[in-house]
Amino acid sequence: MLLFPALLRAQGEPAASDAPETPQNAGAGEWRGKGAIAIREVPVWGRRPMKSIGVEETKLDSAILKENIALSMADALTFNTPVFVKQYGRATLSTVSFRGTGPSHTQVTWNGMRINNPMLGMTDFSMIPSYFIDDASLLHGTSSVSETGGGLGGLVKLSTAPAAADGFGLQYIQGIGMFRTFDEFLRLTWGDERWQVSTRTVYQSSANDYKYRNRDKKENIYDDEMNIVGSYYPTERNKSGAFDDVHVLQEVYYNTGKGDRFGLNAWYINSNRELPLLTTDYADDTQFENRQREHTLRSVLSWDHYRRNWKAAAKAGYVHSWTAYDYRRDKGNGILEAMTRSRSRINTLYGQADGEYSVGGKWFFTAGLSAHQHFVESADKNIIRQQGDKAVVQVAFDIPVSGPNGLGGVTVSGSTSDYRQSVDKKGNIRVSMNVIGTGISAQVYINLPNGGNQASVDISPNFNSRRITLRGELLPLSEGNIFQGRTF
Repeated sequence: MLLFPALLRAQGEPAASDAPETPQNAGAGEWRGKGAIAIREVPVWGRRPMKSIGVEETKLDSAILKENIALSMADALTFNTPVFVKQYGRATLSTVSFRGTGPSHTQVTWNGMRINNPMLGMTDFSMIPSYFIDDASLLHGTSSVSETGGGLGGLVKLSTAPAAADGFGLQYIQGIGMFRTFDEFLRLTWGDERWQVSTRTVYQSSANDYKYRNRDKKENIYDDEMNIVGSYYPTERNKSGAFDDVHVLQEVYYNTGKGDRFGLNAWYINSNRELPLLTTDYADDTQFENRQREHTLRSVLSWDHYRRNWKAAAKAGYVHSWTAYDYRRDKGNGILEAMTRSRSRINTLYGQADGEYSVGGKWFFTAGLSAHQHFVESADKNIIRQQGDKAVVQVAFDIPVSGPNGLGGVTVSGSTSDYRQSVDKKGNIRVSMNVIGTGISAQVYINLPNGGNQASVDISPNFNSRRITLRGELLPLSEGNIFQGRTF
């Protein structure tokens, strides 16, 4: 129940000074000289939907998303919700956490499909334009259990909706900022009583080379005899901070007019971002390259069936993500050499089915089933190196914080023998050898399919049946740039 006290200006009513003093209008004397009277509170009653009982949910008003149209969802959540958003600046990693939990404990869904990175468990909200989101809500704690299994902290639920278009529509917004920052927003819509079609595009770019006082460095001032006579903090420009992002969202909805609605949502991302180095790095801009690239496609096909007292829905989705990280540095010859080269591919299959049924307004039944299957390939964690009659086998766990030698992994070396190479009728190459050393005694099989450099390596120990399979790129020794740590 909500109580709304109100004051209304009297129109054609007796003056407040003529009304007798009663308990109902007591305290209204101060208004008598202003031509106003006090009226009773108005009670307003509302009924909460049964499926929302016990659910702690915070919904973002659609006006908030429109006001933050030029910002990312990280900024929209920062300004309008109580969740903690950790940001490192525009176009850099932005994560969300609930109630003191970590970012990996926060689930994020887009049209019902989970979009958390399966390798890190997190979602970069700087890569989600608020221009692409029509509905957003937060499910706190256990309230998120009904959505994709829930998260320890909570759930950020994002979705799109059909545009209320009648005929053709066009919307274009442009933003210009300092340091050659440009934002372009375009939306084309078309619709009638059955079809709703929408195409949205976002293009964001910036040199991002702002000046700042670097207090992590201290430059000394010398006299003619090279004695230190003073020091100062230099003024520098932000190095390697440019970004260039393209987002395209295609939506198609069809309403049969008989209680069925079909929808198709496809979201493509092409991101090219430079990653700044530490503020204590003295390298020149031309002496290194620190870059991350990403190509991601998210697509969801949906079906909704509505009846008076029951509802059924089904969704199928697919996510493909390719991520590349390259760190190149000048080793002194004027040529940038690859120091770190990381490649990862993620393919995700998604399926969901839901049903709701109500009986007489007092009983409500709901059931849901969802499944996600991830296929992850990483090409920088597992390394086989062979030179002459010596071989190095480097194995690291597939965790996001592994170092050059693989945190939690192992590197072993040994001598090779019984080296064999064969080619089948399809042109596939197979290499086998024995590697025997202090920490390894195993058979190594390298399989290289015809037409590419993607190879798989099977390692079969000679003293047990625990077989390991590694996948990556086969490169010449001169291009490997492998950091070999302590071997066994």
